[in-house]
Amino acid sequence: MRIVRFGEGADGTCHASEVEITYAADAATGLAMSESLTSDGMQFVTLPDGFAAGLHPSAKRRVLVVLRGQIEVGVPDGSSRVFGPGDSFIVDDAATSGHTTRTIGGAVEMLWVAIPDTAVWRSV
Repeated sequence: MRIVRFGEGADGTCHASEVEITYAADAATGLAMSESLTSDGMQFVTLPDGFAAGLHPSAKRRVLVVLRGQIEVGVPDGSSRVFGPGDSFIVDDAATSGHTTRTIGGAVEMLWVAIPDTAVWRSV
């Protein structure tokens, strides 16, 4: 599975890239699963209608999942990505000037899951 990651690029600014989440087969259950990560926190968050934040880094490395609504996340080069219900992405840009965020067409409900610094995914 591929997922968008907002993280530090070679130039030290935040960039969007895709990373590959790999799976391994579990013979006991027949499920394909990624590595298990320990989280030090999980929050449900609502961004209100009209919410817009200029460049800001994430306080923690997180996987974010959009539950309801649409959100646009931008990077300093002016490009952006739009995410809707069921979409997930990683914010990993604490060492940069960060990303922009705005809601599109109403409030956005999200799940934020903190992930450890040891989690590593291969860029594609």
